[in-house]
Amino acid sequence: SRSHEEERPLLKRPPCWPLALALLGSVVTPPALWAQGTLRLEASNERARVTTGGGSAATTWETLRLAIGWVDPARGGCMGAVERQSRAEMADLALQATCYRRLGDWTVAGGLGATPEASFLYRFTIEGHLSRRVAGTVLATAGYRYLEYPAVSIHQPQPALTWYHRRGEVEGRLFLTLNPDRDRTSATLL
Repeated sequence: SRSHEEERPLLKRPPCWPLALALLGSVVTPPALWAQGTLRLEASNERARVTTGGGSAATTWETLRLAIGWVDPARGGCMGAVERQSRAEMADLALQATCYRRLGDWTVAGGLGATPEASFLYRFTIEGHLSRRVAGTVLATAGYRYLEYPAVSIHQPQPALTWYHRRGEVEGRLFLTLNPDRDRTSATLL
């Protein structure tokens, strides 16, 4: 609602997010790491039929993504991405950055994202994950993500367990979504 936006004027545009993205990249990934990694380019297009707001009319939600990054799987890396998400007659352009760093049996990861003129996506998001190898190639992860939308804020703890094997990986992740603005909680297991 309009009155809700007026109460939170600083959230109309994410505060200082370009500086935060640069800082995240420099803190999590030191310059020496960049000399030993691999350049990665990703382009994807996803389309899904969805219904929103409890309605019965379906629409197509399309996500176009272009990402570039530098990764050394044994030590860490960073990736920046641009996503164009569209549904019905609306389209939002989101900017994202993620970094991770391996420290022995531990892995630290973080990410930031912003949608400068959001109509339905988050305006700002920040997340962090701490993983530890618990046995062989099995990792336990404690993750958290905060999302700021035009009318609500979402807190999302994300515990996970991942098994890496020769042909890929198998992961179970719980998304516990807390919406304190509307006093609602939901859980999704992926």
